[in-house]
Amino acid sequence: MVDVKKRRELRKFVEQLAGYRGRHTELVTVYIPAGYELFKIINHLKEEQGTASNIKDKRTRTNVIDSLEKMIRHLRLFKKTPDNGLAIFSGNVSDKESQIKLEVFSVEPPEPINMRLYRCDQTFVVDLLRDMVTHKETYGLLVVDRREGTIGLLRGSSVVEIANHTSDVPGKTTKGGQCLVPDSVVQICDGDIEKIGNLHNPYVVKSVELEDGSLIDSAITDKWDSEKKVAKIITKNPRLEIESSLEHTFFVRTDEGIVEKEAEELKEGDFLLMPERIDVKGEIQEILFKDFKVLDQKFAQFLGYYLGDGNPDTNRLVFYEQNKELANYYRDFFSNLFNLDVKVKFREAKNYYEIRIYNKDLHDFVVKEFPEIDKALNSEVPKKILRSPNEILAGFLRGLFDAEGYVTAEELSIGMNNKYLIRQVQMALLRFGIISGFGEYNNERNPYSDNYRYTLRITEKESLKYFKEFIGFSFSEKIGKLGLLLDKRGIKSNVRQIIKTGKEIRKLLEDYGYLKENFSNVSHFFYNRREMGKQVFKKNFMEKVKLENKELYEKLKFVVSHNLIPVKIKSIEISENKVSMVDISVKNQNFVANCVLVHNSQQRYARLREEAAHNFFKRVAETANKEFSDKDVKGVIVGGPGPSKEDFLNGDYLQTRVREKVLGMKDLSYTGAFGLNELVDKSHDLLANEEVVEEKKIIDKFFYALSTKGGGKAAYKKKDVLDALNRAAVDVLILSEDLSDEEMENLEEKAEATGAKVNVVSSDTTEGRQIRDFGGVVAILRYKV
Repeated sequence: MVDVKKRRELRKFVEQLAGYRGRHTELVTVYIPAGYELFKIINHLKEEQGTASNIKDKRTRTNVIDSLEKMIRHLRLFKKTPDNGLAIFSGNVSDKESQIKLEVFSVEPPEPINMRLYRCDQTFVVDLLRDMVTHKETYGLLVVDRREGTIGLLRGSSVVEIANHTSDVPGKTTKGGQCLVPDSVVQICDGDIEKIGNLHNPYVVKSVELEDGSLIDSAITDKWDSEKKVAKIITKNPRLEIESSLEHTFFVRTDEGIVEKEAEELKEGDFLLMPERIDVKGEIQEILFKDFKVLDQKFAQFLGYYLGDGNPDTNRLVFYEQNKELANYYRDFFSNLFNLDVKVKFREAKNYYEIRIYNKDLHDFVVKEFPEIDKALNSEVPKKILRSPNEILAGFLRGLFDAEGYVTAEELSIGMNNKYLIRQVQMALLRFGIISGFGEYNNERNPYSDNYRYTLRITEKESLKYFKEFIGFSFSEKIGKLGLLLDKRGIKSNVRQIIKTGKEIRKLLEDYGYLKENFSNVSHFFYNRREMGKQVFKKNFMEKVKLENKELYEKLKFVVSHNLIPVKIKSIEISENKVSMVDISVKNQNFVANCVLVHNSQQRYARLREEAAHNFFKRVAETANKEFSDKDVKGVIVGGPGPSKEDFLNGDYLQTRVREKVLGMKDLSYTGAFGLNELVDKSHDLLANEEVVEEKKIIDKFFYALSTKGGGKAAYKKKDVLDALNRAAVDVLILSEDLSDEEMENLEEKAEATGAKVNVVSSDTTEGRQIRDFGGVVAILRYKV
């Protein structure tokens, strides 16, 4: 294997030769195999001189003969053929038409030459040497479990992903085990929000891609009922509630990534997941009422007022409102919208204003077209509203919050006695990125009602800002209070927090050479003693590394843009009584219920699971057999989480010639691209002589020396490294191959003068790029300077 330094020197030599162009076929290339006798080559070149005398063009003839003569003289300087053979080149390399500049070049290649070649052409033949510049040892990498299979290659220091396969293999839990109570609300792909008890095939729900939290459509494939004990799970920041069977599987955020836990395994302090935003395209809904052809924003706002404060009466619609300003606003809004004479009357006995719209056609149209708006305890958000684009939904919510919403010194809230309606509104607000908490309490203080009261509370600044931007209020009192509440709020958020733990972020930063001491004001975060909101994360981390490390900045940006956010479990209540429950199975194995991401139920029979796994392993093996059967692939390493990798290897999926190349198997925590790199990291024993391992070792030593445990015996700024070299304090000098030749040669001379070892690392690996981003020059010191 050619080390990085020799590869750099050889690459420079090859590119120099490749840049020369002859006027005609006058550039001579000779490859002499290892062990071949030089006098035979010299005699052959003399014969070629005689042949060249027949070239018609005088100038070409002269250049070829003279080049061969110069090559023969050069060869006489060698007593014997070097151990790896010899490559020699001669010809006119002048870039000016009128000048002749005959030069001869030779190199002993770093690997043996196994062929003999003589050629006159317009270019030198450098392909053989160029092949030696590239890594000749190639290893196949295969990371697999029952959900994902990734195939890659390790070429020298570079890990290259070739293909990634995902499966439809369901989990292990049998059908009927994972259930929710029937009134749990589920997000449908068209925008509708339905109780799970009303769902069935062919409904299509919103499902989440765990990698980035984006939402996709996923069809319901099955549904069934059962009776189970209930676990009532309540979170905080925001407060969410979901009731499931003890066997129901949830997604939990941990230091090892997102894992699956059954409800009975959950504990207070665990973090469930919810989407930060639910994307629904929506479609314009047709309505046919006088001049209205479609449901627009103003009509939707009217429906929000009607649901909040309205009531159907014989041949008329009646609205009740205590606030005089809002009552007069209703009158003007309705009058302009429908071109009708709207009456307002104050009812002293009941202390509210009554707004009356006398129009039988409008009354009949609203009652028939929007039957979801019924008595207070039975009303729902109309389906045509939910299935509309966001601006129409925003109009409806504006009307509803104008009617029922209120702003205090601490929160923006809306409260009703209708639990299902409040859950629908909570889910609908996520279409605008507005995160709200759900609360319920006994309404015993209200002498007029025995019903429970359900409330949505919006407290976070980002959500309040989105409410103001996308929905807003229509009259001055609430507008002013919202403005004051926004002014009071800071950027710190206990609601919209990053998906990664502090320990994960710390490791990511350390991988790029940063120390926790560089971020001393957030030390508690690094030890998972607190969470961090996205805006604070941007300020403390992204702004600091933006100009220093673009690659790290993009990874931090991905963390912030991830659409899943953690929600901490506050309490879990287990009921001993069995209740009716509903279970659905969806194609993508998860859906959003009560704003929480939940696992879907699995297939009834293990046989179906095994068949799906078998078909998936066959697809993975087809790619692996195609890529790894190549003779240049020296060996294959297999890895993955759990026992799936053993099932794959023992299942006779790989062809014999590929199976014979398998060097070993490793247990991993990840699949995908992360899994490929983890596989290489854990295969040092199998790849002991590969450059990637050696580079990782020396760079790991550098970062250890840089740490407190290593005594700080490291330098990473160029001026500090030069100072250490001048003091003879450098033990190992580590250079990036991206440095200029001149700078590298100067540093190598200084190192050699003081007895320091020199390691040149590539930029193909994460570790190598870290050294490059440090400025390309770092050092391990003999003693701390």
